Amino acid sequence: MPSSPNPKSDRRRDSYLAAGVGQMSRLHDEQLIPVREIPKRVCKREGKDISVQAAYRWVRRGLAGVKLEAIYHAGVLCTSIEALERFDDRVTQARCGKSTEQAPPTKAANERMKLKLRRALA
Repeated sequence: MPSSPNPKSDRRRDSYLAAGVGQMSRLHDEQLIPVREIPKRVCKREGKDISVQAAYRWVRRGLAGVKLEAIYHAGVLCTSIEALERFDDRVTQARCGKSTEQAPPTKAANERMKLKLRRALA
């Protein structure tokens, strides 16, 4: 088998495939954009564009436990406008959703509880 002209590119593609990229068949019916163009399409953060690396991280690792859907189209890693909207909705829900776990009590809360117990036992 002949060697690839760019083995680094092949390793990167393999790592994205291992991350589950390319399994989103509904993206074929949506308006595709290259992942590298996401920073031009999303809101700025603190007055600065997000980095291209951040967009690739959203695909590979995700954000708040949510991965951005993406496919390879003509050798270019792409997502869609609709997938970005779904991603935003899911990240917002993950970050703002109600947690079923309670936070551990603070030191002040522990002190109040001890005081109540002492009064009840006295």
